[in-house]
Amino acid sequence: MPQRIDLDRITSYDDVVRAVVAELDAGRLIAVPDEVGVLVLGKPEQSAAGELMGQLMSQIPIGIPFVALADASSADDCVEASSTTFEKLSRRCWPGPVILQVGGEEPERLTKNWHETYVAWGLSKHGRALSVPGNSFCRVLLENGTSPALGLLIPGSDKLPEDVHGVSVAVESSEPRYPEGPTVAAVKDGQFEIVRSGAVSQRVLDRMNGEVYLFICTGNTCRSPMAEGLFRKMLAEQLKCQEDELLDRGYTVVSAGLSAYPGAPAAPEAIELLKEVGVDLSSHESQPVTEELLFHSDHILAMTRHHLEAIVSAFPELEGKARLLSHEMRDVPDPIGGGPEEYSRCRSEIESCLQELLSKQS
Repeated sequence: MPQRIDLDRITSYDDVVRAVVAELDAGRLIAVPDEVGVLVLGKPEQSAAGELMGQLMSQIPIGIPFVALADASSADDCVEASSTTFEKLSRRCWPGPVILQVGGEEPERLTKNWHETYVAWGLSKHGRALSVPGNSFCRVLLENGTSPALGLLIPGSDKLPEDVHGVSVAVESSEPRYPEGPTVAAVKDGQFEIVRSGAVSQRVLDRMNGEVYLFICTGNTCRSPMAEGLFRKMLAEQLKCQEDELLDRGYTVVSAGLSAYPGAPAAPEAIELLKEVGVDLSSHESQPVTEELLFHSDHILAMTRHHLEAIVSAFPELEGKARLLSHEMRDVPDPIGGGPEEYSRCRSEIESCLQELLSKQS
């Protein structure tokens, strides 16, 4: 019988993490809660762990084997030449209740330290199954030197079944948030198909596989909200659809500010100007730029060089996605305090830039 630990009664994870990591290092299996069930983990370098995992799979026919990663960036070690679709779904779905199966050649660094018997863990005709578990305690374990790990998910369960043998420690908490289990999607040739229905629907995955446009200024109350509202209207007109249909057409349009306070309204002058062209900014609420927002975006469009340099300086890997809104590499000046004519000039400049942007997307 495994030792059972109730996370809901523990105020500090540190001692539990150390104890569980020691079990993994010794080649034993541990069970941890996840938002879609119970996840059994083992270290692929340990031959004993792999043998136990194989035995466990025979006990649990519904178990889903996959490679458990600490974060989405760890997938770079698993997928040599990933498609845009895989990159989008992995960075937008993970951590979360989605397992991605992806094929292709894998670099030796993924399995070079694994016991040779278990290098095929999570492999199927669709490729190798990978995921970043949604449960925070599970990710702490993976971040503490156990990533990647052999993972076997028992979907929909809130506790390790009593009749399952081979697990040393079972860490438990409340019921999974998604009792229907994970969605498993196979990614190939820039497309994906759902091979197991679960917590995330086809419609949501289609949206996550779409294009995200992020407009950035300073306070997210004037220039970037105007760009967001105008671009959404212009894009819908080009696609001959309603603005609320853009998500299902594969487009998300948002804005943020480098120094924005959450929840501020758009500038009154911006609201009045855009009302003239049928764009309603009255419900806009400012939001600050976050790392998650930046990395979830496909097109990052900054109003000035200062904004662009701040983004690329903080995240050099975004240099290919971030650029100035102006195709002529000009700054779009802040009209605040400049009066109606300055606001009107700013809107015209933004509209011109957006027309050029749309012409390149068509």
